[in-house]
Amino acid sequence: MSIIKKTVLAIAACITLMPSLSAKDYPAADFGARADGRTLNTAAIQAAIDFASANGGGRVVLTPGMYLCGSIYL
Repeated sequence: MSIIKKTVLAIAACITLMPSLSAKDYPAADFGARADGRTLNTAAIQAAIDFASANGGGRVVLTPGMYLCGSIYL
């Protein structure tokens, strides 16, 4: 494989991987969500989603457990 092909492949790989490397995790617990199966977490989860969206995206992470939640908007 020529050096040009290797360089092009390396650049393409970097561009493809960049969004996943820069994605940030936002734990729902940081916004008040509780995995106890009794607490209504709709507002906390929605706040985490809205915050992630306002800050360039990322993932809202829910730790294992039971979350009571109503309708949320993505």
